[in-house]
Amino acid sequence: MQGLCGQRVDLVAISSGDLIFWDYRNSAPTRVGIATDSTQLVTVDPSGRVIHSAIPTANDVRVKRVLESAP
Repeated sequence: MQGLCGQRVDLVAISSGDLIFWDYRNSAPTRVGIATDSTQLVTVDPSGRVIHSAIPTANDVRVKRVLESAP
């Protein structure tokens, strides 16, 4: 449901707080993270551990901004 909210953002315009969705199966993302800057995100790995990693670059990555960016 999170993927249906907010404004879609181009990959070159990612900013902190944007939601990053990827690894789509049956038209739905299986992974989500929160951007910490334009290249990194925080997410949970399949074991439930919180990790900091690079934003994926695959074709199925989608970015949504739910809240306005701070000035």
